[in-house]
Amino acid sequence: MTEEQKKNNEEIGPNMRKKSYISIIFLCLAVFCAVMFLVFIISGIIQNQRIAQEMKEASVSMIGGADGPTSIFIAKSISPFGKGMMILGVAAGFLSAYFLTAGKTKTSSVKYRCMILSGTGFLLTAFPPAQLWMLRFQGTAVGISGYIWLLTLIGAVINVATFIVALGKKKDGSF
Repeated sequence: MTEEQKKNNEEIGPNMRKKSYISIIFLCLAVFCAVMFLVFIISGIIQNQRIAQEMKEASVSMIGGADGPTSIFIAKSISPFGKGMMILGVAAGFLSAYFLTAGKTKTSSVKYRCMILSGTGFLLTAFPPAQLWMLRFQGTAVGISGYIWLLTLIGAVINVATFIVALGKKKDGSF
């Protein structure tokens, strides 16, 4: 090794940290969730265009009253936009976990960034199922599939856990 290489190693060495496999896994999960978010948004746009086209071509009109005490609304499931919103909330939780497990956690800005990401992620994950759950008490027929509840559970657990860990983090990066 030359003198210049030794000098560079001494200068860079303490600042370089080895990335943990856990933080890389959390980052990969966040990227996967972001890709799934795009898939649900694109499928929602395509579905809305298809529905609009079918409505233009339809020869049957709706008869009956949708107002008053006999109105019935049926919510089959969460829309693709709602699913995309939930997946974005899970991605925020995984991104928050990545920031917590990455090597540079000595600053207090990481603590607040993780708390904001976790809080936002929790709200994004919980809003669509909560909306359908509230409709159930208004006489609306609601059917929510099992994977939506699983997605809600994963989003709630990762966001609450990272929020609590970030809340307990001190300014020097320790717990």
